[in-house]
Amino acid sequence: MSLASLIRVPSPFGDMAVEWSGHVLSCRPVVSGDSGLQDPGDAGLGRELEDMLALRMPLPEEAVPVHPRFPGLWQAVWEIPVGETRSYGDLCRRIGLPASLVRAVARALGTNDLCLLIPCHRVIRKDGSLGGYRWGEALKKRILDYERSLVR
Repeated sequence: MSLASLIRVPSPFGDMAVEWSGHVLSCRPVVSGDSGLQDPGDAGLGRELEDMLALRMPLPEEAVPVHPRFPGLWQAVWEIPVGETRSYGDLCRRIGLPASLVRAVARALGTNDLCLLIPCHRVIRKDGSLGGYRWGEALKKRILDYERSLVR
């Protein structure tokens, strides 16, 4: 059994810290104080991961995890096309949950350990405002603006 490595991978939104053990275990923006991050070349990663983090290709469907409380949640978020958004309510309807669980689903999205790869940044409030984002609303806006530029 191989040990996981923490790798620094560039993205259009800054470097990402990717926990890797033959597949991606977690992905998040690099923060000050992160130390010991390996170069992606040292871990034997190809361009695929960089392409995924640049949103040029999706995480392979078989790598999409199952959310423990809301099965189908990560899959439904993964299916939102690049450059598009859905509301939290839309997401609930998509996975067959009542509107009363919108806040619980929003909190669940805050536990997403696969930044960019499970694109929870594509989920917004029904009024069109961004809503929260685990890594900050400014980053969420940058990602959405970047995605919209890809599909123009």
